[in-house]
Amino acid sequence: MEFGGISTHESARRCTKVHGVARERTALHESARRCTRAHGVARRCTQQLVKLADLGKNHTRVSHHLGCDTTMAKKKKLFAGVGAKCTVLTKFVRPKMAGFADDHRTTCILKEMRTIRVNKKDQECFVFEENGVDYHAVKRYFKVIEEGDASGFFFPEEAAAQRRAEEEADAFKEPKVKWRKSKAKRILYELLMDGTIPLDDTMPFEEIFSLSQEFALYDPEKFKSRLRSLRDKISELDKRAEEDRKAFDIYKKNHEVSLFSHKGYIQWQGSDAQDLLWDDIEAGKLGTMTKKQLWESRPEYREEFPLFAFRKKVEQEIRTSKYVHTVRMKGILHKAS
Repeated sequence: MEFGGISTHESARRCTKVHGVARERTALHESARRCTRAHGVARRCTQQLVKLADLGKNHTRVSHHLGCDTTMAKKKKLFAGVGAKCTVLTKFVRPKMAGFADDHRTTCILKEMRTIRVNKKDQECFVFEENGVDYHAVKRYFKVIEEGDASGFFFPEEAAAQRRAEEEADAFKEPKVKWRKSKAKRILYELLMDGTIPLDDTMPFEEIFSLSQEFALYDPEKFKSRLRSLRDKISELDKRAEEDRKAFDIYKKNHEVSLFSHKGYIQWQGSDAQDLLWDDIEAGKLGTMTKKQLWESRPEYREEFPLFAFRKKVEQEIRTSKYVHTVRMKGILHKAS
């Protein structure tokens, strides 16, 4: 049977082929999706491993500083120089050292470095002396096991660069939040203020450092100076506060409290009228009464203060209440205020 010039079998074959291609494309899409997901998981795992490595590195440094056991440190590179103790493969030494196997290594003390023709080309060689005879070998056959004096290094610039890199690698990696604005500094300040940590050096440093996990995020070498700085600052402020208190006591002694203002009525600060006005403001009476009506509502207002003075005191207390509310919301108001 034919449809449009194409046999039934040919049509079925073409449909099967189309379905096969579609299945292959679907399989490819699924494979790509799984690969993408696997790459995402691998990337996240790598990020976590990096974080754990940094955390472990800082923990190792803190533990080492506090005298705790740590894992074996990476061996540092040793540099060849005058007086350095080395081993060298004997079979590459010239002149020949007879009586040794090809895998034998000779221990020697380096004397100098020269450019010597070896295997038909000029090469840098280390020279050492044995029984009054100078021997040499190409530098790559030597292994330094103990450095000599740094002033005699054959490659001083490379050695200096390596030392700088080691110092940078060993440097403590602190968080992005600087110590000045850190939670650790705030905790340390509070512990000093409440007396948990004394202002003198009677408490061991290790005990202070273990009081909070936040301290371990910052360099323990710098922690001592930061602790000392906070102690000095608090001691200085305490000293100034004591001097201010003594000066204030002297002032109060020499100047008796005036019960009346220069205008002839009692002092507003600390009066019963001030306390009552605070109660009326909190009760919302200024929203339903005029200042004159409020002044007439209490004898403490109208008998002690004239109307024009009372109006100014009301405006003053409103400004004060707004200011106090603002500084409390912003956290600027000091606890001692």
